[in-house]
Amino acid sequence: RASMLATEASATGAAFVADVLAPDVMAHLERDVASFIEAFDAGYEPPSSPGSLTSGTFWMPTRDMRAAGPFRNGVERAIASLARARAVRDAGVRVFADDARASETIRGAEWWIQDVARDEPPKTFHTDCDAVVMSSGDDTNATEIRHPAVASVLYVGQAGGPTAVFGQRKKNARLVPRYPSEVAVAHPTRNTLLLFEGDRYHAVMHPTEGSETGVSERDAAPSERGTSTTSALENDQRVTVLVNWWRDRPRGATDLPDRFVTPPFDFESESGETNEGGRTTTEPSLMRVPVVDVPHAFVKHADAWRAQTVPRALLSPRRAHFVARYETPKKTPAPPSAIEPATDESVVQEWPFENDDEDDVS
Repeated sequence: RASMLATEASATGAAFVADVLAPDVMAHLERDVASFIEAFDAGYEPPSSPGSLTSGTFWMPTRDMRAAGPFRNGVERAIASLARARAVRDAGVRVFADDARASETIRGAEWWIQDVARDEPPKTFHTDCDAVVMSSGDDTNATEIRHPAVASVLYVGQAGGPTAVFGQRKKNARLVPRYPSEVAVAHPTRNTLLLFEGDRYHAVMHPTEGSETGVSERDAAPSERGTSTTSALENDQRVTVLVNWWRDRPRGATDLPDRFVTPPFDFESESGETNEGGRTTTEPSLMRVPVVDVPHAFVKHADAWRAQTVPRALLSPRRAHFVARYETPKKTPAPPSAIEPATDESVVQEWPFENDDEDDVS
């Protein structure tokens, strides 16, 4: 499958966009993300789709992104802003038909919100997918697995551990290639968007400590610092909005319930700030992140990654985001771009980097 993202040739396709939302859009997003968190903390159960093994996500079709507003809530306003941002289009997420060939047109965005407290375990290794039980008519069922064209993470705050995206995907319940040659790492940085190929293996790492965190709230640039006064966003929770861009609507994503349709947002009255012209002079921009050339194969760092920690040798207070590239072992499968699409993922093994002691990969 050809790469969807228009970044340099890489195993993850990772791209990073800084200052991705205008201040008024970001403030609107924060207000309504806080409302979602409060509802879920109070026990709200999201609707599910019959036959789907995934739930808790919502669907925004492309036609709603074209509108000038008003949007149903701050999250959908933010997604529409992402779809229009030149830096996001330059990264390869070309939503509208006039931006890309018909075969690459995005039909909509699946989205959901994650909030993880510091004392909760981080999200473990997985690939984003739409899993649907298909009946074969002979009393047996099969599971159809589909992946988004592009996955993305919008960081609402600075707290929590980094996202790690591995240059691997799953084929027949195995990771391919067996060991990645590349890992993209993004520490939470407010109003930054991470994009990567939609079928890539990824996870959230445990928070790094002290100066190794990369960027702290204290050291963040003014455009990155949190301005929300909403209580749900003032603690140490790791808060992200996950947006998956699909060529066809996934079965698991439901229409937005009426309870999450919110009133219009007035930036000046609700935030106490002004935003003449709709944004500051800072425009969304593709970031040039450092590439760390690791002088050995991935297997020597496998224990650290398996424990959901960034290997200490890769950490630096000077970089919040980076791409680690490992030496390619002599025995290696074909690169990800040459891998045929998976045909059977009904049995998925979630634990990564299995059977380290087999084969010589050093």
